[in-house]
Amino acid sequence: MFHTVQMTDRADSSVKDPRYLALLEKVCSSLPNEQNIRQAVRTKFTKSWLSPRTKEVGEVLGQPTIGEDYARQLLFFPGPADAALYAKLIRSPPEGSSKMHPQVRTLLGTSS
Repeated sequence: MFHTVQMTDRADSSVKDPRYLALLEKVCSSLPNEQNIRQAVRTKFTKSWLSPRTKEVGEVLGQPTIGEDYARQLLFFPGPADAALYAKLIRSPPEGSSKMHPQVRTLLGTSS
């Protein structure tokens, strides 16, 4: 059963996937609400969901083309079959990497 999520960020209203909405609610409800932490996380999660950085994810995984749905699955809902790829996505970039390294851009969501 999925919870109804109270949307406070305009971008959230365009997301309809019930798994994502349930995950977002679970994550945000577990955070303190001081200094607008929940809203900041909600905004960042939604930005990552709407634009899952397919180019950077593909570069990190060594796959030239990766679709948005697959990138979302790997970033938000990795399953047992995705374990090795997920580990590549979340590992630290090589020491001394610039902020333009795809691993950094994937982890931090920074612009290229």
